[in-house]
Amino acid sequence: MGNNDKASKPIFLHTQFRSAGTYLWSDILKHDQCTGYYEPFHESLLVPCEATVLESAAESRQDRGHGFLEAGYFNTYLRQPGGSVTFLEPTHCYAESIVAPESANPGLHAYISNLLAQAPARPVFKFCRSLFRMGWIVRNFEGVHIGILRQPRAQWRSYQSFPDRYFDGINLMLAGCCGGLPPIKAANDILHVPFFSLGTPRKDLDFYSHIARRCPPETMYFIFYYTWLASVAEMLAYANLVLDSGMISAKPDGRSIAIRSLADLGITVGLEDFNLPGNENLPLSPDILDRIEEDAACLLAGDSWTKDRLKSIEAGLATSAGTLHPDTVRRMKRLFDAPVADRPALSFSPPSMMQIAANCWQDLHRDLIAAGTHIEVVQKANADLEKRLADSILIPHKLRIFLTRLGFFRR
Repeated sequence: MGNNDKASKPIFLHTQFRSAGTYLWSDILKHDQCTGYYEPFHESLLVPCEATVLESAAESRQDRGHGFLEAGYFNTYLRQPGGSVTFLEPTHCYAESIVAPESANPGLHAYISNLLAQAPARPVFKFCRSLFRMGWIVRNFEGVHIGILRQPRAQWRSYQSFPDRYFDGINLMLAGCCGGLPPIKAANDILHVPFFSLGTPRKDLDFYSHIARRCPPETMYFIFYYTWLASVAEMLAYANLVLDSGMISAKPDGRSIAIRSLADLGITVGLEDFNLPGNENLPLSPDILDRIEEDAACLLAGDSWTKDRLKSIEAGLATSAGTLHPDTVRRMKRLFDAPVADRPALSFSPPSMMQIAANCWQDLHRDLIAAGTHIEVVQKANADLEKRLADSILIPHKLRIFLTRLGFFRR
């Protein structure tokens, strides 16, 4: 294939949160004539355009460390009369975060196909919610697929810099919405994060973030690191190239290697001012982090989902050897030799997620009453949720999605 052929293919960036994916996306747009689609599964794309403009305000970009962006996040999306993006469904944001490569998903297919058709120039997608449907996207949409990761402790430190615990809430929401599906099932069989819906993905995420603020840091780092390992495994299995932002930032030749590797795929970048902070001031000591990481690696290594991907992971490590930090390679190779256990003894005691969720719901009710909501409405909603929390983890995942679409989990 000639370089001109490569340079015309759509670009799909499959990135972890807080991994410098936004920087790379903006750098590609700066050097090439492209149409940029920022986070196509973001919950803000479901709301009227005026609210999305606020979400894209300059001060909001600065707060997220995205001050380098000259324009808003979502300016390129065409809107329906009601305000949302054509073919985007609420379940695309989180409820369908895990999609098997061989699955038929006409709604998801129609949504991405429409964005491709609308792009006036080479489309560049920057996903943060695609990692466990990456195989499905690769199978259904030809293009250049790039995985972007960050060293886990530095990434989690970045999570902790946001007081609302938005990103920790996303990890809990993934477990709650998709806890019956591999690879998340093995972790949620231990944590029992409940599934529920308050009517919109944004309301749901606010509530899961509330739960995250009440959870011990050991529990939050466990679900984070387990998800980190599994998402990197997906990148290695399906991406044309995996970039490690820690390698680009920390290694003297990391920037030049990344530039050459992307150029080989028909992508031009500069990376002139690429820089990432380290992992200082974490809420857990290094020895506790070590033990939790071993817990997660042993659990994921024993899952059949991982065993089915070992050859692909090994091939991905070889393909991206020059762009991965040695520490990333070490962590992923641990999946090959970690002691296998269906349910290893953890180095910490997980809390009762059901109880934490119930306590958070009581907090929400106090806020509703303070805002003037009628007491009978609050009491009815409380009884409804208590029953739902008790039953939620027993509902099969596909049935949850079906019932959610019918409105069964909405207030």
